[in-house]
Amino acid sequence: MGETPVPAKAALQVIVCSDSLNRISFFPPGENQKHKDRTFLFVARGMMFFFRVSNTLRDFEKRLSVVNNPNRWLTIRDCGNNPVWTGP
Repeated sequence: MGETPVPAKAALQVIVCSDSLNRISFFPPGENQKHKDRTFLFVARGMMFFFRVSNTLRDFEKRLSVVNNPNRWLTIRDCGNNPVWTGP
């Protein structure tokens, strides 16, 4: 909402899912259970949002982020065959 900046230790990757299942699905937000960082993920009609706040962001996470990065890349992939994470 523009009231405060996004933390410098945050990355938001937006992925366009090319597979038909994810393009017609909605998955509610989920959070990982790691103690070092916080990661949230949700999919809405083929758009995957992967938000991470961490002291240990990897270079590719910084490079592909739409926040704190002037390039603001969107990526595309088959989300059904290449999931970001799997459940317990």
